[in-house]
Amino acid sequence: MTEINSDLHHWWQSCIPEVRNQSNDQRRQIRSRQLTVAETLQEEGISSTRSCVFACIIYVNHVLNPVYLEPQNPEVAEEIAKIVGIAKQCVQ
Repeated sequence: MTEINSDLHHWWQSCIPEVRNQSNDQRRQIRSRQLTVAETLQEEGISSTRSCVFACIIYVNHVLNPVYLEPQNPEVAEEIAKIVGIAKQCVQ
């Protein structure tokens, strides 16, 4: 299972910077022009991908340490915060 965790991190680092570095507030950014439908869908797709990756990291950490025999990996709290940050920006 640690190999899966390693592979996931390796894959994430191989993603283009636009995916890894998208701002959580991308929906509220002031832009010089309104995004096209295609651009909006691309941004939303990137945001969804980021949330899924963070959720996978949380899940893998849970599988590796299901009953918290070891202290929780700080990465889990970080990824939860990232997902919550993305979710807070979703259109209501």
